[in-house]
Amino acid sequence: MSRPSGGSGAQHHRAVTIYDVAAAAGVSHQTIANVIKDPARVAPATRALVEQHIADLGFRPNRTAQNLSKRRTRSIGFHIRARSSLTSGGILDAFLQSLAEAAEQLDHHVVLFHSEPGLDEVAKASELYHASIVDAFVVAETAPGDPRIPALIEAGLAFVTFGRTDDTVEHHSVDTDNVAGSRMATAHLAELGHRHIGFLGWPRPSWVGSDRYQGWRDELAERHLEHGDALVAESINDRSAAAASAASLLTAHAALTAVVAASDELALGVQHAAERAGRPISVVGYDDSPIATIGAGLTTIRQPVPEIAKRIVGIASRLAAGDDSAPTHDQVVPELIVRGSTAPA
Repeated sequence: MSRPSGGSGAQHHRAVTIYDVAAAAGVSHQTIANVIKDPARVAPATRALVEQHIADLGFRPNRTAQNLSKRRTRSIGFHIRARSSLTSGGILDAFLQSLAEAAEQLDHHVVLFHSEPGLDEVAKASELYHASIVDAFVVAETAPGDPRIPALIEAGLAFVTFGRTDDTVEHHSVDTDNVAGSRMATAHLAELGHRHIGFLGWPRPSWVGSDRYQGWRDELAERHLEHGDALVAESINDRSAAAASAASLLTAHAALTAVVAASDELALGVQHAAERAGRPISVVGYDDSPIATIGAGLTTIRQPVPEIAKRIVGIASRLAAGDDSAPTHDQVVPELIVRGSTAPA
């Protein structure tokens, strides 16, 4: 096909620029920029004139240029590790997916980066921020006395944590209400008629593990049921190790009919130990990871990962935009999912 003659056709297909609007309105291009970015600086009559020409010409501000002028990338950094305690249960994978979806809804993006654990993560985050690649960060897999938190604050970086950290260092955080979740698990077993309910948790210290232990203890205490540490065992988040710990717990307590586990992986270990011992033990896990649907399935506590991710992205976006309000500590209540691993006593 032949190209239309004349210059008007070429101009019709060219994107309208800020200079085109300025020429049409008879004002400077800086006035157009002020109307777009800081309209209060422009007289109402001039602002109305410019807005009319913007509409008539179909001008669309360049998002990239706007972001650069404000030093905003609309990107949120997230550190990933090759292996972690969370990945074994699939929670980190689910969180990352939800984080990306929540960011997209706010016209943001998630930037993944890798480094050695600990303070190297902070160094890499600082590098990404000063290179104008990332505005704010999400920090996961927090631990008591986590050295990353004061280092991030010292570096002047905006961040939100997924999980608790040392309360002596104020910052924004969002987490599952692990105490409430563990209480739900324990209450479910008690309402099925179980009166001797054990707990299999992780070695201390662990914020998450401690909260899930506390929920088990609080619920039993409120129901005036046995809740001493003699009913508690610990294991790393490994099925074989959990089975060994659970076997010792079952041997020590012949009356035990149910166990609350701090994770689905630990719960499967309890099931294996109970099968080998030939005892009908009801067990509730935590996280509702993919392994919870195997066979008859685990009764478990489902973390509200999409809601957590949504709240985290919202906070990160506000921090990147300059919000300096007091830190918030959101806790989202989880949900009990009943499957075949629990039955009446």
